[in-house]
Amino acid sequence: MKNSNKIIKSMENDLPYLEKLLQSLIECYPCYLSDGSGIKKAQAIVQRELESYGFNVTEANISETEIRNNPLYVKVEEWGSSFEKYSPITNPSLIGSLVVNKNFPILALNGHIDVEPVFEPSLWKYPDLCKTGKLLDRSFYGRGSTDMLGGVAGMLFCLKHVLRSSVKPRTNLVFHSVSDEEIGGNGTLKCLIKGPKPDWAVIAEPTGLSICGSSLGFHHFSIECIGTSVHMSQSQPDQNAIDVALEAHKRIISLRQFFSRSISSILGFENLKINPIVCGRIVGGLDPAVPAESCVLEGVVFSSPAQTLGDVRKIFEQVLYDSPKINISLTMTGMSFPGAISGDKLITETLIEAGKSLNCNLISEGFPSPCDMRLYTSYGVPTSIFGPGYLSNAHSANESLDRCELIKFCKVFIIFLTKFWDKVS
Repeated sequence: MKNSNKIIKSMENDLPYLEKLLQSLIECYPCYLSDGSGIKKAQAIVQRELESYGFNVTEANISETEIRNNPLYVKVEEWGSSFEKYSPITNPSLIGSLVVNKNFPILALNGHIDVEPVFEPSLWKYPDLCKTGKLLDRSFYGRGSTDMLGGVAGMLFCLKHVLRSSVKPRTNLVFHSVSDEEIGGNGTLKCLIKGPKPDWAVIAEPTGLSICGSSLGFHHFSIECIGTSVHMSQSQPDQNAIDVALEAHKRIISLRQFFSRSISSILGFENLKINPIVCGRIVGGLDPAVPAESCVLEGVVFSSPAQTLGDVRKIFEQVLYDSPKINISLTMTGMSFPGAISGDKLITETLIEAGKSLNCNLISEGFPSPCDMRLYTSYGVPTSIFGPGYLSNAHSANESLDRCELIKFCKVFIIFLTKFWDKVS
């Protein structure tokens, strides 16, 4: 603990560096829908940092054929016109490696650089605030501040101070700085294919400093509703596709309680309040005075890590195709990600101990969203999710990260690393 206190003291004297690092990443605006220049700029910053700490940094270069043939590959190019030119090799993902001893196990730290687009900057407090990282009212504002450039900056800052201290790492370290996480996780997949395979992984997604050993599944659905063209005065409810869509919506929403029970039965999700079904888009009709011939209802469902896409589809079909019959067609699209259960204990226990050292009682719970945990667990890597910020603030107008929480994360993470190395040595 004495060494940790020295490192934390050093860190506290260097906080302007952390602030500038986070602001620099946010200023890049590394959006996955842009031309990729922002992602490249942000990765250049990460590479500069890692190399200054002694890491060997390479791009996770694999052939397009190799990643497309991997069963975990997400077919983003099938998601619609916005993604039809998608290529998994366009946006770079980096592997930073620090080999302390070739016989040591490997601890991987994962952070995604890509951020969600800002479609309406006018909704933010100030013009261009979404791309500044500006510190206002003790919080850093900007797209990605919470999800998850704050976690990336925090982990890098911790490595800077730990690796320049007298503490000797007892694991080799791998830093996966990935792109394309917001659209399925192909960046992390490239890193795992390229190797080396880690023995443990920590993902700094925004958990509000909770420790998450499981994550939810996520599945997009589309329901085409069919009506009949007829004079407005002669139409019946089942001849209007919008009426059919309303009935389909009613049936889908009736499944909320079922999916909530399924989710709460998983360890870590017992006390989380999650809305498992959201219908966010309805499109149809050409004339307000004419019954719509067709209508499309789209939404998403969050599922238990124990439920597959096939399970979800079967449950939807049971209610949608039940009597009385309605004229619909259900499609579960390729935007589907399974949940994950890690089963890790060592990382979780060590993080809890690190929190107690700071009189901070960290709790263990489930992560209420999909993330790249599913990829690590598919490769047999015990994984925990732990980071600053809250999902409720991610992807939103005026997205921000509390400065004090970022600093607390760094303190906990520094103690975690020193304690973790003591345990595995």
